[in-house]
Amino acid sequence: MSEEPAGYGIALKHVNALTASIEKCEGQIQALLPPGMSVQRFVATAKLAISRWPTLAECTPKSVVLGVLDSAILGMPVDGRSAALVPFRNKAGKSEAKLIPMYPGLISVATRGGKVTKIEARIVYLSEPFAVNFGTDPEINHSPSVSPVPDDAPILGAYAVATFPNGMTQFDWMRLDELEAIRKRSRARDSGPWVTDKIEMYKKCPVRRLCKMLPSNPELDRALQLDIEAEEGLPSAREVELEVAANSNGEGAEPNHRVETPTPSAPSPSPSPSPSPSQPDAWGAVSATHACKCHKCKSGVAQGEKVYENPATKEWICASCFGVMVQGREPGEDG
Repeated sequence: MSEEPAGYGIALKHVNALTASIEKCEGQIQALLPPGMSVQRFVATAKLAISRWPTLAECTPKSVVLGVLDSAILGMPVDGRSAALVPFRNKAGKSEAKLIPMYPGLISVATRGGKVTKIEARIVYLSEPFAVNFGTDPEINHSPSVSPVPDDAPILGAYAVATFPNGMTQFDWMRLDELEAIRKRSRARDSGPWVTDKIEMYKKCPVRRLCKMLPSNPELDRALQLDIEAEEGLPSAREVELEVAANSNGEGAEPNHRVETPTPSAPSPSPSPSPSPSQPDAWGAVSATHACKCHKCKSGVAQGEKVYENPATKEWICASCFGVMVQGREPGEDG
């Protein structure tokens, strides 16, 4: 009978604890998923990813759960094709999981609203006939090889083409040196998809840049932001929201600036009119009773997270949007 590797039991315990945490969030995940997606299949995919990638067991449970919740908002299963959870070391030396959208996932989100019909991404090898023109009549002419391409075949670059409902197209082309510059800047250049799926990551680069020029939607904006946060090591929007909530006194104070709440005094002879719903004083801080989305920015809000309630409509906004409101901008629909 073969002996188990050192630390196997501890690692298995961590994996089981993480998968149990994901199962407990099934209700929240179901509330966040786009219509038509199976929550059971989504949760099973997340649990499989955790069990197949042992280094995720070393990550903080909170980061793994938040990564799965973010993937639910975007409708991107963490299957390694649509999106992947990748471990990173934070400034404190702890391992945290970050959600990285893959290029098929970005394409799925970009085409979901119907404003874009399809997006294709291709690698161009040095041996293939290829021409690209910009200016007043932009076009790409590419004749890909019909025979198998060796793994070490020299690469010229990669491009992505978006097709709109009216048949018009838009494309972006990136040379190999541009692709490599992005890889070298990435925190994951020596691990994760950049090592296991370099060709797919090369394709993702023009897709991501093209998506920034396409008609926007909240899910696509969120996916692009998550990708930047993971690649460049920036704090996530959710972490910023939690910092705002932790450093405020419930009245929407700016991060790192606590404001003392005045002690209520006796009413004055000439009382001031009640604040209108558009004024910060009229909004109340509450804990979300269920998983939902911020009415303003559409980002996901976990059950129990601090939100601010509009006294007129009873709609909730996240701490980040409330922080914007107290600076003088109202969180209205057209804000």
